[in-house]
Amino acid sequence: MSHSLHHTDAADTAKLLQELDRDSKSRSLTGGYKTAMTVLFVLYSLTMIVMALVVSGATQYTRLPVFVGMTLFVGYLKYPASKRDALRDNYFPWYDVILAFASLGVFFYYAIEQKRIIQMANRIGTTQIVLGIIGILLLVELCRRSTGIPLIVVVGLFTVYGAWWLTNNNPKTALRNLIYNLFYNLNCGIFSSPITVCASFIVLFIILGSFLEKTGIGTFFVDLANSIAGASVGGPAKVAVISSALEGMYSGSSVANTVGSGSITIGGIVLDDRTKTVTVEGEPVSLTPTEYAILHLLMANPGKVFSTKVLYESVWQEAALGSEGAVAVHIRHLREKIEINPSEPRYLKVVWGQGYKMEGGK
Repeated sequence: MSHSLHHTDAADTAKLLQELDRDSKSRSLTGGYKTAMTVLFVLYSLTMIVMALVVSGATQYTRLPVFVGMTLFVGYLKYPASKRDALRDNYFPWYDVILAFASLGVFFYYAIEQKRIIQMANRIGTTQIVLGIIGILLLVELCRRSTGIPLIVVVGLFTVYGAWWLTNNNPKTALRNLIYNLFYNLNCGIFSSPITVCASFIVLFIILGSFLEKTGIGTFFVDLANSIAGASVGGPAKVAVISSALEGMYSGSSVANTVGSGSITIGGIVLDDRTKTVTVEGEPVSLTPTEYAILHLLMANPGKVFSTKVLYESVWQEAALGSEGAVAVHIRHLREKIEINPSEPRYLKVVWGQGYKMEGGK
C-alpha cells in the first residue's frame, strides 16, 4: 500500500473542508475565542445535566423556556447569519450578540412570569404578544441558520394555515390566540412534546456522545468491534452491531456508535468525521481535503454507484463540465492510499459506464 502523502497544515485542511462542505454553517473560531466558546458549551452542558437530573422536579413552565432560551443563546454565538460570515475567523457581528441575549431575555421572561401567564391563559396582553412574536422569530432565524430554508418553509405553511383558520373563526382575537398557542401553550406550539423530549433525553444523549468522542471511548469501542469481527465475512455489518451494542448498553440507543464516535467503518477502513482522520488496517492515512470529501461520500453510501458528474458536483460544488479527468485523477490517488493493490481494488471499485462505489473489501 502506498502511503506517500500530501502534507497540509491541519488548520488549512480544516478551513478547506469547511469551504467544500455545503452543510458547514458553524462559526470559524481560533485561539482565545475558541477556548471561550468551549467553556461556554461546557457550562451549557452542565446546566442541561443539572436541569434534567438534579432539578427535574421543576415545572415544565420553568425547564422548557430555560432550555430553549439557553439553546438559542449558544446557537446564535455558534451559527453566523451566512456562509460568508462562517468563513471569517473570530467574527462576531454586533447583531448576533444582541440576538443571543434577546433570546435569553424573551424565554427567561416566560419562566420568571409563568404564574401570571398561566392565570392569563389565552387572554395575554400586548406585552406578552410582542415578546411571543420576538421569541418565535428568534427561533425561526436560528433554525434557518442551522438547518436551512426547507424546514422553515414547511413550518411556515402550517403556521399560515393555522392563522387563516383562526382568522376565519374569530378575526378579533386571531393574533392573540395564534401567539398564545405557538409560544405560551405547552400542549402545542414551541413547547410541545418534541421540545419536552429534547430537554429531557435527547440533549443528554448528545452530551454523552460528545463526551465519548472527546475521551476516545467511542473510538475504542469501534476499534474493539473491528478487531473482533472486522476480518470476517460481513465484517462491516458485524462491527456496526457490536459497537452499537457496546455503546447502547448505557445510552439506550441502537445507533449509539454513529453519534458517539462519528465514524464510518468499511472493512479495514475507518473514517472519523469528527476528527477528519482516516485509518487503513490501523495505519493513519493523510488525505487532501478533496480526497477526504470523495471518500466520505462513498463510505457514507456503501454499495451506491455515483456517476462522475454527481461526484464532481457533490464535492467541487460546481457544474460538472469536463469533470471526468479531475475525478479520475483523485480516484487514482485515493486508491494508492487506501488499497493494498491499487490495480486490483478491494474497496473503491469502478462500475463501467456508470461510476464508482465502495464495497466491503471481500
